[in-house]
Formats: sequence, C-alpha cells, structure tokens
Amino acid sequence: VTKMLFLKKLKLGAALVAVLYGLKDSQSLAAGLHAIRYGLAFLIGLWIVRAVFARPKMATSLVVAAAASTGTAGSPVAATEPAMTPATPTVVTDPAPPPPESESSSTDEPRA
Repeated sequence: VTKMLFLKKLKLGAALVAVLYGLKDSQSLAAGLHAIRYGLAFLIGLWIVRAVFARPKMATSLVVAAAASTGTAGSPVAATEPAMTPATPTVVTDPAPPPPESESSSTDEPRA
C-alpha cells in the first residue's frame, strides 16, 4: 500500500515539475513529452521482440543448466526422452565361397 502511495506522489511531483517547466518553455516540454512517449513505446516493442526471439535460446540454456546441476538422470529432458537402449551388435560374415567347379563341365575348352 505504501509503495502505491509513493508512486502516486512521484507521478504528481513529476507532473508538477513538468507544468512549472512548461510555463517557462512550452516547446521544449512538448518535445520532451514526445521523446518520452516514443522512447517508452520503443522500449516496450524491443522488450516484446527480445522475448519472442530469445525464447528457444533461453529454453535450451535452462535445460542445459538443469542437466548440469542435477545430472542427466534428474534432468527434465531425461524424463521426457525415451530410454536409450544399447544397439544390438551386427555380425558381419564373409560371403559364401563360390561353389567348386565340377569336373564334368561342358565347356568347349579341351581338358589338359
């Protein structure tokens, strides 16, 4: 409650200072108010753009930090990913040798 009251008093004080300065130089006050308005709009737009484009980067950094602090078994990624199963070893065998040539072959070549 006291913080809200303080902010209200601060706004009223800033408005009073702006009005008193506006009595002396109204053109500068108008230029300053425009600059403040566009500056705030720019900062809010920049904040939104940063929030949208930094989200994937932030999510990966949070996952990495969680995995580093708790180990891979307790990380949120380990709970959602399927368990890794060891791959079955594949046995590579030599191809079958060609069948032996029969002695009763019917070729045109004479036998020696």
